[in-house]
Amino acid sequence: MLICIDPCFNPSISAIDSEKKAIASKTLGPSMQKGFDLVPFFIQFLEDSKIRREDISAISIYKGPGPYTGLRMGSSFVKGYGLATGIPIIAIDVLDAIYFEGTRRLQSDQKTAIVLIEGGPEHFYYRIYPRQSANDVSPFHHISSEGVEALLTENREIEVIFGAVPPHGKMHLAIIPDAELLEKISHEYWLESRFTPIESFNPIYFKEPRVTMSKKILTENQPLIH
Repeated sequence: MLICIDPCFNPSISAIDSEKKAIASKTLGPSMQKGFDLVPFFIQFLEDSKIRREDISAISIYKGPGPYTGLRMGSSFVKGYGLATGIPIIAIDVLDAIYFEGTRRLQSDQKTAIVLIEGGPEHFYYRIYPRQSANDVSPFHHISSEGVEALLTENREIEVIFGAVPPHGKMHLAIIPDAELLEKISHEYWLESRFTPIESFNPIYFKEPRVTMSKKILTENQPLIH
């Protein structure tokens, strides 16, 4: 079975089988964002669900970009557990997950899309996915809320927006990176054995930029906190 951990958007643990059937789930609640220890939650989840370690084929987790506290705790636990048990991990990029869901809903990947998520007050993170070349995408970037309109105007090839940003005159699908979305894309990765080497797994945190907000692009290709 596959264990899925959402450490930051709707903190929870769930288990699904190879047919994507839900076996068990446990919501961790907002306390996890305040430094709560994931380990006892995980142990209790396995006990309550009567899941043995040998039943677990892989563990998936959002790797970000996302809130610092949840990703720090979640990634540390998953890396440690994977190293101790040899169970493979699946690290899911949040922007990729939103794009995956958006194209599924449209039943097409024939559009140039932009995925935007909120990174805090007055700023977002985004990545552009070119038509028919979703595997050859650019790095993601910061942008101020006031710069979104200019970004979309300057990139006329963008046909659809995925995420929680108002449509700005373009086709728009509001998609939240919740636990259900994590299960969907993780299941695909699991069946394809698309595991993440533990030694190269680094979560992608975001924090409020410690610079004065510009009216347009804040930074481009600037590494975040890893």
